[in-house]
Amino acid sequence: MEDQTPEIGNQFLKNMLAFNKMKNVPHIEIRTLFPLNFKFPKTDQLSDEALEKKLDKIKDILKKNDIYLDLRKKCPDQIIYQYVLDEVLPLKIAVSRPEGLQHHIDGCDGWCPGCFQQPFCDSWKDIWDEDELKAQQ
Repeated sequence: MEDQTPEIGNQFLKNMLAFNKMKNVPHIEIRTLFPLNFKFPKTDQLSDEALEKKLDKIKDILKKNDIYLDLRKKCPDQIIYQYVLDEVLPLKIAVSRPEGLQHHIDGCDGWCPGCFQQPFCDSWKDIWDEDELKAQQ
């Protein structure tokens, strides 16, 4: 924070306070943001075109709720969709959030050897030696 302007530092602290306050409000699973009749078929039940359309609809609903999927661009739709089914839908978020606060889900937990996105990501090269990464997998 030393090299940030006071305004940026102040905004950061305000965001941290808002984030901490959200711990004290009720939370719901992300899946409850979808209409009751919204179907989540298995990946193998969707054609490539249907899968792309389904992901677009999912992203639209998430966006309307200030939730953004920021997964690796090279990651195939099948993998993204399965990640949504397995990991995103059960995530719990605060029912009420300060205006302008967004959730960005990037799927990265910092452990490259176990990451589903690792084959589609170049960032691991900044952290891991390729041989070391392979040894950890």
